[in-house]
Amino acid sequence: MFSVFVYGTLQTGHPNHYLLGNALAKGNESNFSHDDEAAEFKGCAVTVDKRPLVIGSSFNVPFLLDRTGQGKQVYGELYEVTWPLMKKLDELEDHPNLYVRSEIPIQLLKEDNSSGDVTTLAWCYLLPNFKESLLEASPFYSRYSEGAVNKQYVAKVDRAPSSLKDEVKKC
Repeated sequence: MFSVFVYGTLQTGHPNHYLLGNALAKGNESNFSHDDEAAEFKGCAVTVDKRPLVIGSSFNVPFLLDRTGQGKQVYGELYEVTWPLMKKLDELEDHPNLYVRSEIPIQLLKEDNSSGDVTTLAWCYLLPNFKESLLEASPFYSRYSEGAVNKQYVAKVDRAPSSLKDEVKKC
């Protein structure tokens, strides 16, 4: 199983959580196989390092920019996922063409959402080689839900294939 930190639309209650939600049901079955798309929720977590979380593009997509030390600590959820589910997440995030899956240090939170004492590495989808305008035009958020207010996320299936990349990636 692989640890994955999610901070945007894959979180509980957001548009792409169905991928993890369906896998959580499978992960709770005692007879699941590592060949299945399965997941286990490990808890709420926060990045150890500050990073810029922005809501960008005309599609209102959350991006965790690959710029350590700038921005805020970002809150999200930690899951353990099987390799087949990781490949499905890679497909959603267009890894490695748009986002790049990178291991980053995260800290698990206690049940009351205060800082815990467990720090671990988890895979996370970061946006490298981004246009600097993403840093200048957007406020930085610590939670996706803060930035998603009054902004309609446009699902991947409703976008032209390369339109998001054209808006946010450097040439």
